[in-house]
Amino acid sequence: MAFTFVALRESLKPEEIEDARRIASEDMKYCPTEIVLFERGLGHGFTGILVSFHKDYLSYLTLRQKIREYSFLEQSETDVFLISLDDEIHYRPLTFATLAQHVLAMKGDLQPEK
Repeated sequence: MAFTFVALRESLKPEEIEDARRIASEDMKYCPTEIVLFERGLGHGFTGILVSFHKDYLSYLTLRQKIREYSFLEQSETDVFLISLDDEIHYRPLTFATLAQHVLAMKGDLQPEK
């Protein structure tokens, strides 16, 4: 699992933003990748994050190369945090069940687990 932090170019015009959305959408549609989340945000000097799952490190490197083609990103501004899901020690693994419970609790439809 990879958390790739990116910086969007600061001076994107509305048409460049729309072009960036189109490029990302086309990549997801015609060139399936392991990306499960690609969103803008703020923190640690970055303005975007990609969350992706990979079979191996080479798969991550292939995605990293593809990211370098995105003209709407500052190429010198990326960082990554890699997690081995095969590790024997897990503190709180990500599952859709725990994610769904959290979302429902936030909406007030479910009381959080104690």
